[in-house]
Amino acid sequence: MKSFLFKSSLILSALILSQSIFAQPISLYCQGRYETGELLQIRLDMDIQNKVLITGGTTSPIQVDDFNIVWRSEANNVQFESILNRWTGELSATMIETTDIRPNFLAGICRRAEEIRF
Repeated sequence: MKSFLFKSSLILSALILSQSIFAQPISLYCQGRYETGELLQIRLDMDIQNKVLITGGTTSPIQVDDFNIVWRSEANNVQFESILNRWTGELSATMIETTDIRPNFLAGICRRAEEIRF
């Protein structure tokens, strides 16, 4: 009986640990250039399992499929739709104003810390 309880608790502990490992957010370091010429350097933390983007202490919902991660954000009463390609790391954003939609407002690339070359 004791060995059954021990094995059961060991398996349960392993399952809990494996779930907490996979639930950890991933950090991406992104660089790009806005249409205005301004440079972008930002760290994005994403929890793919819970489908949230974590930036500056706030969370935003993300849509995840096999190819892209998509989210919306707002700054200075202007909305942005950002798309991160999961295969290439390419980041693009569309600026959406009430009178104007500007695709490719931002172009950049995102990488994990272990992919930084030097």
